[in-house]
Amino acid sequence: MIMAEEIDVAIIGAGMAGLTAAVTLHSAGIGVMVFDSQGFVGGRVATDDFEGFKLDRGYQVILNAYPECKEQLNYALLDLKPFDAGALVRVKDQFIPFSLFSSHPVTFIKSIFNGLISVGDVFKLSKIARHLKKTPLDKLLAETTGSTLSVVQKYDLSPSVANHFLKPLLAGITLDKSLSSSGKLAAMAMKMMLEGPVSIPARGIGTIPSQLASLLPREVIRLNSSVESIGPNRITLHTGTQVKAKIVLIATDPWSAARLLGTQVPPPGREVACIYYVSKKPPVEEPVIVLNGNGTGPINHLAVLSSVSPRYAPKGYSLISITVLEEELKKAGNQLESAVKDQLVDWYGQDVNDWRHLHTYRVRNAHPAAYPLKVWQGGTGLKVREGVYACGDYLELPSLNHAMLSGRKAAEQIIKEVKFS
Repeated sequence: MIMAEEIDVAIIGAGMAGLTAAVTLHSAGIGVMVFDSQGFVGGRVATDDFEGFKLDRGYQVILNAYPECKEQLNYALLDLKPFDAGALVRVKDQFIPFSLFSSHPVTFIKSIFNGLISVGDVFKLSKIARHLKKTPLDKLLAETTGSTLSVVQKYDLSPSVANHFLKPLLAGITLDKSLSSSGKLAAMAMKMMLEGPVSIPARGIGTIPSQLASLLPREVIRLNSSVESIGPNRITLHTGTQVKAKIVLIATDPWSAARLLGTQVPPPGREVACIYYVSKKPPVEEPVIVLNGNGTGPINHLAVLSSVSPRYAPKGYSLISITVLEEELKKAGNQLESAVKDQLVDWYGQDVNDWRHLHTYRVRNAHPAAYPLKVWQGGTGLKVREGVYACGDYLELPSLNHAMLSGRKAAEQIIKEVKFS
């Protein structure tokens, strides 16, 4: 069956890139229809209601200073709840308040007095902070070369700062304990954290794509509609229905894009696990991230999300999020939950045995293994071939900001290049 009416742009994927592209095109008066195989918008940016708790599908935050997010999103409606500056770092057998930059003076001073930051680190960190603040983001990304590890080494900080704080922090950002991923994402994240807080929306990360979707007519988003193939000026759904479209915009992950384009599938992306526990008493009262500064054991970082936003949990309960990166996932194998529990008992004592394991998410392909990653030959910019465009964070940087940026850029390129009657 062929849908009789031809639409201007068929967008495959209702993730952050696809939704941003749809909003940009719709605002320009161009007809769009968004198709997604899942029953919800957002792709990887999603929140489940689970027994009265808000469970984000993986530990996800928004850096308030993200330029594209500031431009496209209504922060007031999202009711962003910030984390405290800095972190609590597990070093040997204690938790130490720690901050990387002097723009967070109270925590930074504590970091100096606890002995983790040397006098030499103070001068180096001040210089790094000044450079990150004054350098425009585009220039910073252009000048940042090499891996995340090379960025850490370039800063030439003491082993205490580098190993206990910076490495686990950046490992959590890049989802890569080896720090072999591009240093561009790390550099951007540090600049953004200097310019604004790290936050979560009060009712879960999934309210971000929902806000974008609310800017579109409800009928243009077709959920549970998997696209099986694309052809000249049309797409074919899993039901066999063909939809005619002047332009097809592929806003999927790179693996799905490669399948639709008939090109070689890229290598698998980073895998991560997010384990949720419930307790009556929070292990951390403050809205702060807890980093594993020892570098041993499965836990990379921990956060009590209900201490950041009480709406994440029913009254009287605490929701604890624990992140395990791919390297430790492989080590733990089928013993993941028990290995995490053992480390939690070491950190917080026998009270952990009263915590209830609520749910575990295993997020495969959470980040592309390499980026930017083009899965087609030829084409210019975000144009794959005549009538077909693509967008996604894998073409920029794996981040909420660059997913939205990629979607907007693709839409603007379509508006510029295509004449719609």
